[in-house]
Amino acid sequence: MKISKTKIEHFLMPQKCPVCREPLPLDSAGAFLCPICRSKIEFEKQKICKVCGQRAIDCLCKPKILKDANSDLLKLMFYEADSGGPSDRLVMYLKHFKDKRVFDYISDMLLSRLSEVERGISDEPQKYLFTFVPRSRKARVAYGFDQSEILAKMLAKRTGAAFAPTVKRSVFGKRQKELDYKKREKNAKKIFYPKGKVDLLGKIVVLVDDISTSGASMSVCAGHIKNMGAERVVFLAVCMTEPKENKKA
Repeated sequence: MKISKTKIEHFLMPQKCPVCREPLPLDSAGAFLCPICRSKIEFEKQKICKVCGQRAIDCLCKPKILKDANSDLLKLMFYEADSGGPSDRLVMYLKHFKDKRVFDYISDMLLSRLSEVERGISDEPQKYLFTFVPRSRKARVAYGFDQSEILAKMLAKRTGAAFAPTVKRSVFGKRQKELDYKKREKNAKKIFYPKGKVDLLGKIVVLVDDISTSGASMSVCAGHIKNMGAERVVFLAVCMTEPKENKKA
């Protein structure tokens, strides 16, 4: 009985789903998520926000620190750290592995969501510029890349808009995830600062990050971007910590 080359390769080096880490079915050519995890990711996007009642992917809620910003926070899913849930696993894979299939998949979803709100991006891409919230130097050295930078570059290329790093991250200061919410804004002001001379005059700047928790990093970066002449900042994240229900009076 003749065995195909594909079956042999699959047996010797089975590709695994980045979410559940289980081997992909043999008949899943071209796919990188197993059918179950793909369904789970789609379900995560449909979860209802307890504050606004919209689906996660349509929800425009944002952290308190971003409330005064005249900008939307667009995201795909809600996120709970160390939960082992689909969104947590997908983002952790994004942070740890430079897998083009995953970046393509996520950038497709981000672009679809962005285009729904910023409809002018397809007609006048020259008005837009993509940038990102820089990853800590420690993480960048450990893994060799910045996931938010890659996503921002991919989105700029796909839309025909410009891309530019706008903010630097100091080697000093603590990592945001190591701090409680109250200390994150203070720390963010110490570690983020403008990157040289970037002409943002009149530009709509799309600020990309993988996760928005307290919103402190995005807030401080957006402040620098606006001071550099940007007309408006749009916040774009893969995930956001789920908003809490409003307290009853």
